[in-house]
Amino acid sequence: MDLKKFTVYVASFSYNYGQIPVDPFGHGGGFVFDCRVVFNPGRLPEYSDYTGLQKSVVEWLENHPSTALFWNSVINTVETALQLSDLKGAYEKSFCFGCTGGRHRSVYFANKLSDWLNEKGATVILEHIQLKKIGLL
Repeated sequence: MDLKKFTVYVASFSYNYGQIPVDPFGHGGGFVFDCRVVFNPGRLPEYSDYTGLQKSVVEWLENHPSTALFWNSVINTVETALQLSDLKGAYEKSFCFGCTGGRHRSVYFANKLSDWLNEKGATVILEHIQLKKIGLL
């Protein structure tokens, strides 16, 4: 499958401070992954003021077992969705990641998926909705 055909919107958001992002392509939907099942590094004092953009938070998440388990489910779903979309010639997709505050887990996973898609040649539109709202971007 050639991902160069795809334009993919990837977003992080907060369930507590916003709503699920609207599909920017006008198809009326997209995939939403609930990162609240992954342990939240924001609950730890040393990471509470950081975001999923900081190296220390990324490293912490990459070393926590819940992250790999969740990521495996995400990537399986994304690959399946893209393969099926390719078969029907639908080359615009959206994948959003929500967590409690929209600062740690959802940002990390949105970046991780964005990087994966970029490496495969897709055009990616990445947005961190909560980080923009609170002025961290």
